[in-house]
Amino acid sequence: MPYISCGNTFGTLKMIKDSNFDIDIIKYINNNVLYIGGSAGTYIVTKNIEHVLPFDIDNYNIDNYNGLGLFNGIIFCHYSDERKKYVDKVISDID
Repeated sequence: MPYISCGNTFGTLKMIKDSNFDIDIIKYINNNVLYIGGSAGTYIVTKNIEHVLPFDIDNYNIDNYNGLGLFNGIIFCHYSDERKKYVDKVISDID
């Protein structure tokens, strides 16, 4: 069972893709293996992580914000009243 924990979302995605572990994770999921992600590990399963930029610094200057594409939607971890306005804007932009 892959467990990808917290950390910098962009760094986590970069390391997973650079090591080709993304291919293994997708293969595991397709074989009914349970995936657990915490914070950054949760964000990276979406189609795109660009919406995380206001909350996490892209110190890695990645040029492709595509996540693993295992979840067709947007996830907001660590929701708070301070983030509500941004979350509402992102959701309205989708509609």
